[in-house]
Amino acid sequence: MNNQISRNKQPGTRLLYSNDGLLFITTDHYKSFKEIGKWK
Repeated sequence: MNNQISRNKQPGTRLLYSNDGLLFITTDHYKSFKEIGKWK
C-alpha cells in the first residue's frame, strides 16, 4: 500500500494470512487469492 494516496484510491492488492499459518495474496480486492507460503 502507498501511504501517499487516499485509502479509496489504493490498488486492490492485499496480503492475507490464516490462523493455521498460510499466506495468501489478492491483487483484485478479494475476488481471487493465490497461496504464497506459510508464516508460521
